[in-house]
Amino acid sequence: MLQNLESEIQNKWNVPTNTNTVSPSVVDNLKQNNKVTQKNETNISDAQNNKIQDFTSNIPVLSNETNNNVMNPTLPNELYNQQQQQKQQQMQMLYHDIIYDHLFQCFTHSIYTDLKLRFQGSNIQEATFFLHKIICIRSPFLAQLISENEARQINLRIQNPEIVVPINDVNITAKGLSIALGHLYSSYAHHHLLNAENCSISEHSKLLRSVLASSHFLHLPDLCNIATRLICLDINKNTVINYCHFVNQPNFITCYDEFSKTIYDCVYNCLCKNVIKELSELNRQDIWQDREGQGYKQLIEVFSELPFEWMKKVVESKEFITPGEIDRYYFAKELISLRAHKQSPVVIGEENVVLAFGISKNSNISIVRKSPKYPTGSQERKVLKYMETK
Repeated sequence: MLQNLESEIQNKWNVPTNTNTVSPSVVDNLKQNNKVTQKNETNISDAQNNKIQDFTSNIPVLSNETNNNVMNPTLPNELYNQQQQQKQQQMQMLYHDIIYDHLFQCFTHSIYTDLKLRFQGSNIQEATFFLHKIICIRSPFLAQLISENEARQINLRIQNPEIVVPINDVNITAKGLSIALGHLYSSYAHHHLLNAENCSISEHSKLLRSVLASSHFLHLPDLCNIATRLICLDINKNTVINYCHFVNQPNFITCYDEFSKTIYDCVYNCLCKNVIKELSELNRQDIWQDREGQGYKQLIEVFSELPFEWMKKVVESKEFITPGEIDRYYFAKELISLRAHKQSPVVIGEENVVLAFGISKNSNISIVRKSPKYPTGSQERKVLKYMETK
C-alpha cells in the first residue's frame, strides 16, 4: 500500500526517486558559490603575493651587497656615519660660534668685568682695558700678573683691581694690544687683520707688526704665527722698505724668537728676488734689458731708501738677480750716486763701490763707506765687514 502511494505521488509531482540527489538549481548555486570562493581565494593569494613582492622589491639583493661591502669597507654604513659626524661637527661649530660671539661681546662692551689693565709705554700714552680674569689667564704673562697682584692684595677687598703694565717695545700700539687681548676671547683677531679695509698700505703693515709685538708680549704663540704669516704675505715692493727698517732695529733677531728669523729671511728674499720679479711683470719686460727703462729706475729708487748694511748685503749677494757682474757693478754705481744726490738720512758718510775679483766669496764687487769728518778735522776710512751670510 505504501509503495503504491509513493509511486503515485512521484508520478503526479515528478519527484525524483533518489532522495540523495539535489535539484539542478541547487547544484548550479553550489557551483557558482564554489567558483566565487575559489576566485576570492585566488584574489587573496594574488594580493598577498603582490604585497610580498612589493615588500621584497624594497630589499636589496643581500648577496651582492654583502660581497661588495666585504671588498669595499667604505660603503653605506661608514658613509652614513661620516655624514652624521659632519652634521654633529657643524652643529658643534655653530654652538661654539655662539659662545665665541657672546664672550667677544662681553669684551667689547666691558660686561661684568673683574679686571682692569692699564698699559704704559713710549708709543702708548695710556691704554686701559676692562677684562675678565677667567679669560685673561689664558695668557701665561697675564696669569702671572694676576696671581702676583692677588697675592699682594690678599687682605684688601677690591672689586676691580687695577694692574699697571709697563711696555718697552716701540712696536706695540693700543690697537695691536686690543686685537691681541680680543684673541683671548675668540678667533676674531684673524678676521680683523685680514679685513682691514679702511687702512692704507703703511698703516696695515704697521698694524701687523704691532699685533706680532703685542701677541709676543702676552705670550700668545698661535697669534704670533698668524701675524708672522700675514707679514710675510704683506712684504712686497711697496712695503719692503718699512719692513727692512723693522728688522733693522737693535736686537731684532732676539726680540721675537723664531718669528724674527722668519720675517728677516722674507725681507732678504724679497729684496734679492721678488722686487725684481714684480717690477719685470709690471713693466712686461726684464728690467735689466733697458737701463733707461721705468722698471730699472724703480728698482734703484727702492734700493736708495735701504740702510747701508742692507744695501751692501743684498747687492753683493749672489742671490741678487743680475745678468752678470758688470750689470751688478753699474747698478751699484748708479744706486750710490742717487743716494748721494738725495742726501737720504740713511746715507752716513761717503759711499763707493769697487771691483774685487777673486776676493769676495759672494760677488765680485765690494761696497764701502767712508766715515764722515770729525770736528777735529781728522778723517777715518771705514770699510764695513760683510754681514753674516745666510
